[in-house]
Amino acid sequence: MLGDYFALALNNLRSRGLRSWLTMLGIFVGIAAVVSLISLGQGLQNYINEEFQRVGVNRLIIVPGGGDAAGVMAVGESALASAQLTEGDFNTVRNIRGVETGTAILRRVMNVGHRGQTR
Repeated sequence: MLGDYFALALNNLRSRGLRSWLTMLGIFVGIAAVVSLISLGQGLQNYINEEFQRVGVNRLIIVPGGGDAAGVMAVGESALASAQLTEGDFNTVRNIRGVETGTAILRRVMNVGHRGQTR
């Protein structure tokens, strides 16, 4: 009985050759698409995890005025550039449960002159 099923299957494959090849091609393409999407997702997840490891998952950087971690402002944010954090803000963050240490950094933008050149 099992042999009859295989004979019937082979007979159908021979008689409908193009349909059989297109079906197999569709199955192969579908499997390849699923494998590639899973690989892409896993690679993206690994990249994000590596970035968090590099920066440190237990580090929080607070920048006033909406700048990025380096303090760089986007075009049109000059009104926000005057925002400042106070020592009271620093103490509030430092006293939050779970915060072990805190460091405040003062950064100023200035013009420096030397031998007639200003930078």
